[in-house]
Amino acid sequence: MKIYAATQKGVQKAQNEDRVVLNQNILTVGIYECECTEGFVAVADGVGGNNAGAVASQFVAEKLGKCDHTMEDLTEINRKLIERSRIDDALAGMATTLTLVDFTEDSAKITYVGNTRVYAVVNGKYLKQLTRDDTTLEYLLATGQLDSFTAESFERKNEITACFGADNPALLKLKQIDASGQDTLIVTSDGIHDHVSIDEMEDIYCAEDNKREFCKKLIEQAVENGSMDDISVVVLNKE
Repeated sequence: MKIYAATQKGVQKAQNEDRVVLNQNILTVGIYECECTEGFVAVADGVGGNNAGAVASQFVAEKLGKCDHTMEDLTEINRKLIERSRIDDALAGMATTLTLVDFTEDSAKITYVGNTRVYAVVNGKYLKQLTRDDTTLEYLLATGQLDSFTAESFERKNEITACFGADNPALLKLKQIDASGQDTLIVTSDGIHDHVSIDEMEDIYCAEDNKREFCKKLIEQAVENGSMDDISVVVLNKE
């Protein structure tokens, strides 16, 4: 598996609250690539609107390298994150999304909570979203309380309904997807997919054979389209 990853802080932000994890490496800035037959990648996006999003995403990122990623392991990480937030007022309510891909040469399993997405590349050029956002917007769309037209002007697009932390264990609603049959997976934080449409992503992907350059161009497009948020992208590609 060849892995390409890039992350950067949002425009005018003091620090990057995203964390990209490639096995034991935690990336907070720049572009990185590696090749390995098994391991994991993850993107943790510290939740805006809560205190210390960067602390929350860093905390979870560090713990991922020290466990087997079972549901029990991840639940324990969440318990410790909440415990940490309760002993420091400056960290009260800290929270983070997490999208985790464990892979071998023959398998891939996605575990996620929040709104950090995974797309599969179909037929070498089309993107299919595999994850479902844990957001108020997604809930309202799914229950018919909003349609796609009114969703465009919905003001709380980034309001999440599930995550690590936030001083509430019940918000950890982990979901898993078997992605073993996919040759290429793309993980994006909302700093990208809230500003770059799936059609634009497909155009950039098809225009760039070099996956490192694809990551760079995708970030540039998000910023050009008005993204002020932290931005992260990871590509997992079987070669």
